[in-house]
Amino acid sequence: MSFRKIVEKLQNAEENEGFLILVRCGVFFTGIGKDAVILAEKLGITNVCFSEGICKSSIPVCRIEKILPRIISKDISVAIYEYNPKGIEKNNGEKYQLLRKIVMKPIKETRKCLECKKCIYYKSRIKTNIASTEEIVKGIDSILEERYRVTKIENNKKEGNKDGR
Repeated sequence: MSFRKIVEKLQNAEENEGFLILVRCGVFFTGIGKDAVILAEKLGITNVCFSEGICKSSIPVCRIEKILPRIISKDISVAIYEYNPKGIEKNNGEKYQLLRKIVMKPIKETRKCLECKKCIYYKSRIKTNIASTEEIVKGIDSILEERYRVTKIENNKKEGNKDGR
C-alpha cells in the first residue's frame, strides 16, 4: 500500500475522527489532503499540490518541537504516526504505528481538500507542469554545460598556477 493510501486510511479511521494526522516519513512529518489544508490555514505551513485534490504539507523532524506547541495553542487535536515502507520494528506487515495522540478540540472540517481551481498552490503546479520533456532535458543540459564550463575554467586556472602564472 502506498504512503498516500496509508495516510488516507489513518484519516478515515474512526479513532482518528477530528484529529489532524501527521505521519513521519523519513525526515518529515507530513499532512496530506485535509490535514495539509489545516496546516496551511491554521499555521501558515506551505502546501505543495502534487496532483489535483491532493495537497501535501511537510514539517521537518527537526522543527516539530517548534510546530507542535503552535498546533496545541490553536487547540487542534493531533495524532502523530511513524511510517516505514520496510515495516515497523522488524514487522514487515505493519507499515505505521501511533507515536502520540494529543487530544484538544476536534477538528471540524469545512472541506475535504482545497478548491483546486482557486488554489494558489494548484496554479503554481499547473505552471510547473507546462514544461515539456524536451524543455526539461534542455534545462538539464544547460546546467551540465555550465557546470562543465565552470569546471573547465577552474582546471585551466589550476594548470595556469602550475606554470607560474
